[in-house]
Order: sequence, then structure tokens, then C-alpha cells
Amino acid sequence: MRRIAIAAIAALWAAPGLAACYEGLGCTDTETFTSEALAAQSCEVLWEVRNQLLHDKGFCLTERAAVDKFGNAQCSIDNPDYLQFNRFEQNNYEAVRKAEMDMSC
Repeated sequence: MRRIAIAAIAALWAAPGLAACYEGLGCTDTETFTSEALAAQSCEVLWEVRNQLLHDKGFCLTERAAVDKFGNAQCSIDNPDYLQFNRFEQNNYEAVRKAEMDMSC
């Protein structure tokens, strides 16, 4: 019984929907990233934040480097239009994409 409870907790922890937090930015699902904080990040960090947001929502990543880093074992959504971000996640995703474009990442 104890093993089942531990396995259930581990499965929940690994399930899509968990937020990531970044030093200097905040947590993807509860804080709004500022353009100044994003501009202070490298292209690599922005790439990681963007792909983490997608991965956390169950998006099936297609870029080889993203799949290698995050995996697709828990993915269930092929079309990013079907992702259900909360308002913080949506704002942060759009802000990261804009920062990447502004920095020519």
C-alpha cells in the first residue's frame, strides 16, 4: 500500500501542469515576467523557459534539442493552440517569445 502511495505521488509530481520557477524571473504560473528581467536573460535561458512552459502543459515538443532536454513521455497535445495556460502562463509565454524575437534568438 505504501509503495502505491509513493508511486502515485511521484506520478503527480511528474505530470504536466507543474510550474517552473526561475531566479530573476519568478514562477511561470503565478508571476508575470517583466520585459526588463527577460532582456537580462540569455537566448539559452529564454529557450529553456519557453520550452518548459510548453512541456509543463503537455505539449508534444518537436525540436530535437527540446525533446532531448524535456522528453515527450507525458505529452498529449500536438497543437499549441489547444494549450490551456492561465493568465500568468499566457502572458509569460508571449513575453518570452517577444524577448526572443527582440534579441534575435
